[in-house]
Amino acid sequence: MAELKKLKKELRDQHLSKRNLMSLEEVNSKSASICQLIINSEDFKRADQLFCFYPLGKEVDILPIVLEGFEQGKIICFPKVMDKKTIRFYKVNTLDDFELGKFNVMEPITTLEIKPSINDLMIVPGLVFDKSNGRIGYGGGYYDRYIQAAMTINPEFTTFGVCYKWQLIEDLPKADYDQELYRIIYEQS
Repeated sequence: MAELKKLKKELRDQHLSKRNLMSLEEVNSKSASICQLIINSEDFKRADQLFCFYPLGKEVDILPIVLEGFEQGKIICFPKVMDKKTIRFYKVNTLDDFELGKFNVMEPITTLEIKPSINDLMIVPGLVFDKSNGRIGYGGGYYDRYIQAAMTINPEFTTFGVCYKWQLIEDLPKADYDQELYRIIYEQS
């Protein structure tokens, strides 16, 4: 287990450093491509609820997806860190419904918690992904726990990992608690 944690930390550090070196122009261009792929997907079109994240640093900027979701009347929700193991998702009505929260991430100031149901799409951040839909995030396990619980409510809870193509590697080291995603979406070149 210690070796697994060490490997994951090394991958996190390498990919975070590389992501931080990206230009804003590159981030914007690749993010726009990723957003368009998601908006055009059947899973997005079918979704009644979108579980999103507020981009941190040079993460894929998914806010255009959020705006399209508002436009289409979808329920849009974002996570809030509750404690060392738990995130909950809260409905937002505009991009003004946020404040700086834990880990310097924008969190919703709204109070209507949204639970997983039938036609959901969760867009999941991460630092490294692999070709079998695995992911390494920032190391807190928040998304793994949330996805595992959501799958007990809806076994077809749809999760899209979003990343830049260079963040996708052949195979990641995995622990039993790591949750595979439904799909990984990256820019088309």
